[in-house]
Amino acid sequence: MNNPFPLAFPVPHDFVFPTPVRVYSWDASHYTLQTPTVYNWNLTLERQLRPEWLVRVAYVGSRTNHLMENEQLNPAAYIPNSTLSTDARRPYQPYTSIVQGTGSGNSLYNSLQLSLEKRLSKGFTILANYTWSKSIDNLPFGADVTSPMLNQVLTMSPYIHDFKRIDTGPSDFDYNHTFVVSYVWHLPDLERSGHLVRTVFGGWEITGITTVQTGGPITLYAGTDRSQTGIGYDHADYIGGDPYSSGPCPNQAPCVNYLLSSAFGVPALGSYGNLAKGALRGPGLFNTDLGTFKNFGLTERLKLQFRGEFFNAFNRVNFNSPGTAVNSGNFGRIVSARDPRIGQLALKIIF
Repeated sequence: MNNPFPLAFPVPHDFVFPTPVRVYSWDASHYTLQTPTVYNWNLTLERQLRPEWLVRVAYVGSRTNHLMENEQLNPAAYIPNSTLSTDARRPYQPYTSIVQGTGSGNSLYNSLQLSLEKRLSKGFTILANYTWSKSIDNLPFGADVTSPMLNQVLTMSPYIHDFKRIDTGPSDFDYNHTFVVSYVWHLPDLERSGHLVRTVFGGWEITGITTVQTGGPITLYAGTDRSQTGIGYDHADYIGGDPYSSGPCPNQAPCVNYLLSSAFGVPALGSYGNLAKGALRGPGLFNTDLGTFKNFGLTERLKLQFRGEFFNAFNRVNFNSPGTAVNSGNFGRIVSARDPRIGQLALKIIF
């Protein structure tokens, strides 16, 4: 390879690129470069039960077409027992990776949404929402559709029939069940009580948000290029049995077993694995944030506000997803969690 530096500017028209050359291209023949198109539809029914109570049921759906995704057009060929390098086994020479951006990504979302709302009356308001939803797409897990040139490519070679099947599955944000309730309660002002009691105990306001959510999708990887295509890490193989496990990890803390390692394995050489994107689910979430505040009148125009806020108020352990690479020592184990209880106190002057 010739050293191209220092490079003359402007670049000569007969400049020869040093090989092998890496290429990023756009597919303008099968999928013209179109702006992603989003279709939304919904049907909503509302019913007022009492003057301050409202219930709502809705079906909400959406579909997105022409999402950007990448294909590897120059995957290395698998040759059993070959000692050739990845680039030497590529069909198009003298190129390394030939990545093609296409507008062939699609997604589909459907949901049932239930709401219960109590408008503010007698110092109390509440809003509860439950969503049962499903979102699927054919983008690689963790894909960033806003910067396709920097994005990972589809897992399988585009020269294989139905090559998107292993990257088709639940969207990264797909949480099947989500329940969120928020509430505000203004406690009595105790206007008929004495000045001290009214000042200390009256007029407090309590707020909170409680979230309950099922786990998000997990994509398991072999942790190595078993297909030997040079595309990237291949997906894992599901061998059989109950994939989920429980109990503490041996001689390791903090650690919790979540997946049964013996139920999975690396695929055979020359293959991509049989587990599609998002085939399993991670831990769920149960979290409550609480807050309280009170205004103390100092003068007619000056107030002192005390605020107390507590995140994860009940200090519940909400685990992160487990290790997803089969060849990793932490595969199937959870070694981290979301924030514990965090409290903060504040004084604010309002004028």
